[in-house]
Amino acid sequence: MDTFILLHVPLFAVLLAVVSSTDKQLRKRSRLGVSLFLIIHAGLHLWFMDNPRYEFASAVSNVLIFSGALLGGLHLATHCNEDRHSQ
Repeated sequence: MDTFILLHVPLFAVLLAVVSSTDKQLRKRSRLGVSLFLIIHAGLHLWFMDNPRYEFASAVSNVLIFSGALLGGLHLATHCNEDRHSQ
């Protein structure tokens, strides 16, 4: 589990770099990609929750996983709404 958690550090660093890039197109695409990932990620957790080997059942895990999905969904909804109004 420690290894799994530690592998998130470089991943987070890369994600932080691309979502804050000075390249507007890269920044926009990476933010949309992260939002979509957070939703898919939560869906996978929901799918595997009944598996006896599922180990992410703590309150902290659930709050992080599902609040991330909620925020990703809000970001996508806001982005789609902005695109509709800018046309």
